Amino acid sequence: YNLGVCFYRGEGVVKDLKRAAECYQKAAEGGHPKGWYNLGVCFYRGEGVVKDLKQAAACFQKAAEGGSLVSKHSLAFCFQLGEGVPQDPNRAEALFQEIKNASSLENGSPYLHLAHCLEKQMDFQKEYTFKMYKKAAYEHGDPVAHSHLGHCYLHGFGVQQDWK
Repeated sequence: YNLGVCFYRGEGVVKDLKRAAECYQKAAEGGHPKGWYNLGVCFYRGEGVVKDLKQAAACFQKAAEGGSLVSKHSLAFCFQLGEGVPQDPNRAEALFQEIKNASSLENGSPYLHLAHCLEKQMDFQKEYTFKMYKKAAYEHGDPVAHSHLGHCYLHGFGVQQDWK
């Protein structure tokens, strides 16, 4: 898995998305949930492999079964948008609720956890991510979420950039 991350990012090695996907595949076959998740992202984006939304959703499912909440969130979006699986808003909502329930059992706001999942998600949920950080910060008083809000404003992530 870690070698795949190095190939994906080009850290310490020449960037090679095909080799990254191969490493994620080996990690996934070894039962590594992050391997399944990252392989799913490769299939979703067509990075190092032929783009295949059905394969992406299957990988997210395997990772979610292994306990990855980020993957469960990706799978929920697949069901919500009908990408790689039949569109099923009810299944998507059930998965979102599972994420919220699992998050509330951990330290911190469930909205903070959801925002973390969204931030790692495939780039199309920046505004919603910002809203979840804001909700965690102001409605739940989460100091980590306040820090992330600063990051959002600084970099214009889901909100107009504001350095003040």
